[in-house]
Amino acid sequence: MEDKTILTKEQIQEELKNLNNWIYKNNSLEKQFQFFKFSELVSFLKNIIETMDEKNHHSDLYFDTKNKIIKIKITTHSENAVTKADVNFAGALDKL
Repeated sequence: MEDKTILTKEQIQEELKNLNNWIYKNNSLEKQFQFFKFSELVSFLKNIIETMDEKNHHSDLYFDTKNKIIKIKITTHSENAVTKADVNFAGALDKL
C-alpha cells in the first residue's frame, strides 16, 4: 500500500537530497530526461510505464520528440500534494 502521508515543503526539500536531480515545483516533483536517440527515449518510456504499473503510481508525462526529452511530474492527485509515495516513486525511477 502506498504511503500517502503528505509532506511539508521542508520534508520535501530534505527528501530531494536523496534523489537524483529532482526538483520541487508547482506542488509536484519534477525531472527532465534527455536522450541522444529516439529509440533510447522509447525504451526508457517503456520502463517508466512498467514501473508505474508495478507501483500503481501514475505520474504526468510530457514529451518533446524533436529534442528527445521526457519530463515527469509526480504528485498524489487524490491528496493534491506531494506524499511519501511520490518520493518513493521518484526513487524507483532513479534506478531505471
